[in-house]
Amino acid sequence: MRFATAIRAAVAALILVATAACGHGSKYVVSGTLEGKPSMNLRVISYCDGAVATGVTVCREGEFVFEGNAPSPALVEIYDNDYRLLGRLVAENGDDINVSLKRKSPVLTAIKGNDISERWSRFNADNQQADSAAYAAAIARYVSAHRDDPLSAILVAACYTSADNPAATDSLLSMIDAKVIPAGIVAPLTAALSRLSQPSVREPIKPFTMVLPGNGRKRFNPAEAPVTIIALSDSHHGRDSVKTLLRSLEAQRTARRLAVVDLWLDADTLMWNRAFRTDTIPWQQGWVPGSVAGSAMAPLGIPSLPYFIVTDTAGRQLWRGASARLARSAVITRLPSASR
Repeated sequence: MRFATAIRAAVAALILVATAACGHGSKYVVSGTLEGKPSMNLRVISYCDGAVATGVTVCREGEFVFEGNAPSPALVEIYDNDYRLLGRLVAENGDDINVSLKRKSPVLTAIKGNDISERWSRFNADNQQADSAAYAAAIARYVSAHRDDPLSAILVAACYTSADNPAATDSLLSMIDAKVIPAGIVAPLTAALSRLSQPSVREPIKPFTMVLPGNGRKRFNPAEAPVTIIALSDSHHGRDSVKTLLRSLEAQRTARRLAVVDLWLDADTLMWNRAFRTDTIPWQQGWVPGSVAGSAMAPLGIPSLPYFIVTDTAGRQLWRGASARLARSAVITRLPSASR
């Protein structure tokens, strides 16, 4: 028995040596642990050179491993099965990365094996007690002091509150040396800022048709109520904040003083249909093709998801932004007084 055990150990050691010798220059490998040692599925989304890759990996008793292909630095996000963000990191082919995820917050993620990711996790640890405004201010200070550091670009692209303050975001990006900016990660942000500069962004929202569950159709009509809130999300981004916000406004909706347009912007109806079935909510949901770049949404210059727009009966945009808290305040202050 001892001899057999020794043989297995020797074989395992040889496999490890062979693996280390060969390396994996055509992929990166991420292994890690999840606090509480649960057994569950984890969802992985990576952004690299304008492409988005999604996958599912199994976490067994708190341990997981997955791999991906990133010829240039990629932003990798790890979610639980309900799309709650657990952690973020940067990865590139050849990397062996180890992460320690905390269920409480993604800013508590500890990372080893990629220099930018390690420094990102230290930055988050230093600012874990900051509220959103203080965290954004910390990013601005870091960028100002580290203009030749690619982490500055990562922080702006992944963490800065760009949707609520595009001018400040653009200003921060312009501070960073272009030679160190990971283009494949920052490109979606620069595209979003470009969309926000369109003249049509602040104009009244033009009519559009959304697809309803069961393949019905409905035309957007802002005249249905004194105030309309358009909540934009997809199955990867923003559903929790959208549902929390719209539930808090349900009394105004049922009193017909507020109309709700809950739009999913998933890439296809298959993904939307699979996801929305789990949403037990009383208001109507819809889907439009093309996500933020489709014909219905492109004129609005949506910079990120989730996103909220408050309109009057003529479709004029009274308020817009990424904060669910500020969206609720914008709705409440514009409702007829009897509904507040």
